[in-house]
Amino acid sequence: MLVLLVALAAACGGGNDGNPGALYPDRANQYREDQERRIGGSVMLGGFTTTVTDVEVVGQTVTVSVEITNRNDEPQRIDATQWTLVNPRIQTLDPSSADFPLTELPGGETVNAEVSFTLDPGETGDVYIQYKPKILDAARGIWRYRVGAGIAS
Repeated sequence: MLVLLVALAAACGGGNDGNPGALYPDRANQYREDQERRIGGSVMLGGFTTTVTDVEVVGQTVTVSVEITNRNDEPQRIDATQWTLVNPRIQTLDPSSADFPLTELPGGETVNAEVSFTLDPGETGDVYIQYKPKILDAARGIWRYRVGAGIAS
């Protein structure tokens, strides 16, 4: 029974272990600490549980809705600099705008926010949303979204 539960968790992309290439084997720049998830899946990094809850594309703007929970007892910094987007040409983009209601998340609290990125006109294909809450830790959360196809994956 335990083996079945572990296998099910791994297949669903749960837990907090790295799984580079498990969901997105063709993704460039994979690191062993990467936690790949589908949209709606959570990663556990740096004392946070973070979920990309939705992605919306309007024109050239990709808006990523996120939910972040601080699992620690102490407040922790949160902001747009923890987020990047890798475009279909494998270029890393910084956010063009963000809506974070606060920059220090109290222990045990949850916040919803949005981070937006600007793609080049007509750009389509796979984009990878990257979340890296700790500068000195290589661990990243990775979610894929297919721009132009309208299919989250």
